Parts: sequence; C-alpha cells; structure tokens
Amino acid sequence: MRRSAVPMGGSAVRLARAQWAPLAALAVLALLSALLAVAVPSRTAAGYDRAAATAIGPAADFRVDGKARGGQAWRAVPGDAAMGANAVTWQQMLPRSLARVAGEPESSVTTEEMAIEGRFSAPRLLYLGWDLAAWKRVRMVAGQPAINPPSETSGDIRIMVSDKYADQMGYRVGSRLELGGLAARITGIYEPVDAADPFWLTRPGLLHSVKVSIGNDGTLGDGGTALMDAGGYSRVARGGDMLFSYSWRFPVRGGAVEAGEAAAMAEDLDAFRSSVRGHSGLFPCDVVTTLDDRLNEFNGRLHTARSVLGLAFGGLAAVAAGVLLLAAGLLAERLRPILGTMRARGASLR
Repeated sequence: MRRSAVPMGGSAVRLARAQWAPLAALAVLALLSALLAVAVPSRTAAGYDRAAATAIGPAADFRVDGKARGGQAWRAVPGDAAMGANAVTWQQMLPRSLARVAGEPESSVTTEEMAIEGRFSAPRLLYLGWDLAAWKRVRMVAGQPAINPPSETSGDIRIMVSDKYADQMGYRVGSRLELGGLAARITGIYEPVDAADPFWLTRPGLLHSVKVSIGNDGTLGDGGTALMDAGGYSRVARGGDMLFSYSWRFPVRGGAVEAGEAAAMAEDLDAFRSSVRGHSGLFPCDVVTTLDDRLNEFNGRLHTARSVLGLAFGGLAAVAAGVLLLAAGLLAERLRPILGTMRARGASLR
C-alpha cells in the first residue's frame, strides 16, 4: 500500500487555517499578558516617582544654618572665599542619596532684625542680607547696584530693595534709613528676573513687605530684607556686635527624587545632621528642613499603596493565568475531534 505523500507540515497548516480564530485569541491573550508583565511595573514605578516629587514640593530644600555675632562672625566668615569654602565643605559631607538630588548650594547671610526709625502706621523692621544667589536673579530698574568698596570704613551702608517693597514703603533711590546705630542708603531698586522662580518662595522678604510679629502682645510690623554686597557685610560685621544668621541652602531637584530612595534619604538626613553638629572649625551649625517629615509621611503612604497594589497585581496575574488556561482548554476541546480524525487516517495508511 502506498503511503500518503502529504507531509505533516501540510496537515498542521490546514489545521491552523481551520482553527485560526481560537488560535488568534490565544495568541492575543498571551501577548497582552506579556505586555502587562512589562508595562505595568514600569509605569507603576514612574507613578511612584512622580508622587514622591509631588509630596516633596517645588521649593523643597535642606539648609545648614548657624549664628555668630560681631567679631566671631567676621573671623569665621570674612568674605566670599570663606562662604564658598564652607559651601563646598557641606556639599562634600552629603551622603550619597542627598548628593544625588541636591542642587548647587546657595549661600547667604542675614543680619538680625533692625527697627527703622521714624513715625509709621505700623512698626518697620529691616534685615540686611548678603545673598549671593539673589544677586544673580535680579535686574536693576532704578539707581545702581549696592556696591560698598572695601576701602570705605565710614558713611552709610549701600543697600538695594525690590521695586514692590519700595512702592509699599514709599522709598526711592537715595532714601536714607536709620537703623538704630547703623545708617543705610538705598542706591538701587531691583525686580526679579523671574518672579515665578521657586527660589523666591523661600525669600519673600526680598520681593515685598511681609508681616512680622513684634513682642508677645500680637503687634504686627512691616518687615523686609534689603540686599547688600560682601563689602557691606564686612563693614557691618567688623564695626559692631551684630548677630548674623548664616545659611547654606541645598535646593532639592524634584525630578531627581525616586520613590525607592525616599527611605534612604530620610535616614541620610539624620546622618548628615549628626555630621554637621559634630563639625569643628566653625560656629555651631545645624540642619534645618521639613524634608524628613515629608519623606517619612510619603514612605508610609508608599508602603500602603504597594501592599494594596501587590494584592491587586496578584489577583490580576491569577485571572490572566486562568483565562489563558481556559482558552487553551477550549481550544483543545475544539481540536479533539479533528485530531482524532487525523490519527485515524494516519493509522489506516500504515
């Protein structure tokens, strides 16, 4: 008896053509399962990262702050070089997770509040600030920048204020402010290059008047901060017993924050705080931030979300596996008569 000349491959092709619909459905289900296995975890991780950046906020930062008075302040930080050197020191002390998300340090010095002498509807208080980053973010709209030559040892301290603050307080270029033993003269009025820059969220007094509490009786005064340069700082520091507040601010780059690093960042903040407190060679400093509270709160929410999503993904995987098994079973059921016929034909040809 002659054997069939039809190869097995031809039978398989005819079988696939006859049952293309269930085979296509099974292939689509397998493809969807594979896509879900790859896409869902990556999209979930990206969502966690966006949630972490949102929880931290656009103006998140951590600062190294310290205070020093008069001669001690001058000896510790006599000028630009010392401010920059300390910024580098703090930057090099940052633990890995903080160094990865921290922007360039922003150094600033601010005097204690000083009452502006005169008769006003509300008390007026002024801070003098030497803020290197702020100088780079303003442009003059009247007068000249507040430059105090190193050779000057007497006379008014040159300062500049924002246009909005000047309008609110009624000041102009040339206005002289008596600050209780210290005299300052407004030589320039500026405006921010970009008022929407998150930088200004932490320095409102540099842009406009702010209400400040005076004493314990609820009295409110009009406060503000005027910019001076390194020369002005040097004169004020060397010439009296002024208390200065020093700050090295590290802005947090929200786009660099990853949800998986949130717990490590909170722990590293504690480690960095301990290192700063134990640092010698400068007046006592400490780390000031609300970042660790935000991180700990986010970590709690993240743990809950991961637990819930883990259960959901487990259920989804079980359903997907069940659907695939069901589809395979249905396909096998449909193919059983055909395969039986094919086996019978093959046996009859032996």
